[in-house]
Amino acid sequence: MIHKPIFSSFLIILIAVFVGNLFASNGTQIGTVGTKATGMGSSFRGLADDWSAFHYNPAGLTQLKNKWTIGFSLGMIMPRGSYTPSAFPATVAPFPGLSTDKATLVEQNFAVPSLAIFYKVSEKLTVGLGVAGPFGLGAKFDIIDIPATYGNNTPLEDADETTSDHQVVDIQPTLALKLSDKVSVGINIGYIGLLKSPKLVSSYMKLNQIAVPEYGAVIQEQNPAVYPSYLQLVGLLQLFGVYDTNHSRLVLENIMDGKEGKAWNIGFGLHMKVSESFSFGVAGRYYTDLKLKGTMIRKIHFPGDTGIYAGTVTGYFAQLPGAQTLDSLTALGGIQQIFPGATSTITYDAEADLPLPMTIGAGIAYKPIPKLTFVVDVSLTRWSTWDVIDISLTDATGAQETVSMKENWKNTYEYGGGLQYCVLEQEGMKLDLRGGVYMVDTPSPQETISPTILDPKKRTVLSAGLGLTLGQITFSASFERVMLGKATVADYVFDTGGLGTNENWAGIYELNANVITFETTINL
Repeated sequence: MIHKPIFSSFLIILIAVFVGNLFASNGTQIGTVGTKATGMGSSFRGLADDWSAFHYNPAGLTQLKNKWTIGFSLGMIMPRGSYTPSAFPATVAPFPGLSTDKATLVEQNFAVPSLAIFYKVSEKLTVGLGVAGPFGLGAKFDIIDIPATYGNNTPLEDADETTSDHQVVDIQPTLALKLSDKVSVGINIGYIGLLKSPKLVSSYMKLNQIAVPEYGAVIQEQNPAVYPSYLQLVGLLQLFGVYDTNHSRLVLENIMDGKEGKAWNIGFGLHMKVSESFSFGVAGRYYTDLKLKGTMIRKIHFPGDTGIYAGTVTGYFAQLPGAQTLDSLTALGGIQQIFPGATSTITYDAEADLPLPMTIGAGIAYKPIPKLTFVVDVSLTRWSTWDVIDISLTDATGAQETVSMKENWKNTYEYGGGLQYCVLEQEGMKLDLRGGVYMVDTPSPQETISPTILDPKKRTVLSAGLGLTLGQITFSASFERVMLGKATVADYVFDTGGLGTNENWAGIYELNANVITFETTINL
């Protein structure tokens, strides 16, 4: 039976995909907290003058003018794109079941809400609560088509078998204190919840991934007594030109269901109003490790040949010379173990402490005239901490194993800028127009990229927005165009540890997204 080593290697890929999607400073990090910030290119650390400051720079909350500020925003994220896989190179075991046709990203729209309530205790102190969904999204591609000649009729778990889907909620009690007329500081302590239960923190994560390790290497590692017979049989089939290359790889399917995950984070900020026209801000966020618990269901779809089951000379055996009967082939030993055509399902409990990257950045805001504001922002996300991670596995018998994974992710820098212009202001009414842009690279190198990481290259985002204030209520909206364009991953990287599993997915990626965010703010 194929057991933990092959599963462990693939769990590494799953965890990498999960964290890459969940906490990337690009990829699926969602900038839908407040429309003023998103409309200005998410360059808000230096301005930070509305309720969304709890997310960007909590020190700026001392600038709130009213006793109570209640804000709600809803972001609609609409990713679109495609992935065209490359065929495995001729130098490795082939797998014709890997489609090389363009696979279109299954259209999904994601709604991500944010909420904040803040109370101005005094001119110097503001307290409140912010709730955000800073990470989420999902991707679905159909890139594996198991052919009939593979000899296994068990369907894959999902039609779109390369799947990721997750949402996370971050609850942040926040405090902002004005130290002087010019300087304010702020802090919040956040709780990130990943719970698949109908509680206040209602989030979930699901990953369904496919791997196709070399079948011969798997048999050699997992069932060495049968390996000589495997070589004899395959050699015989190749000699007579009847070997199906779809049997050169094993279809391995893993479904990870996140049951529980939690982490703490602390956000901090400094805001300095140097003059009436110029302000400066520094802010960052530090995360504890995400303690992830979940269930992993592993399905191994073994290749098969119909002649084995029927006990008649069919399939492979019908194509061989008459002297090579089913009986003589069976005498090679363990034929049914070589091409059983069955599907094995094993469930594991999985736990891991996943390091999350600290982010720190600075920004400025400049008002050359009262109606016009320019902002510039730069930030660093320390993805270099994504290094060595231990993963604990427990099967139904209670047997445990710890495996380690290594990645080679890099730090990312985000650069952005934007502006706001007040086109109309009169008693009880105000209309602002906004625009912005920001750019950020991907932390994931090409040797670990996959279709479920929606960021294969540098991302450029253009934004625009408007805000209409009527008395104590402000209605606003922003639009962001996320542009990645076409990215080509030229080469596959294969596991050199003996199983020959591809560690990335080469091919052509074309990905873009539209994000529309609506907001209502009430000042009392």
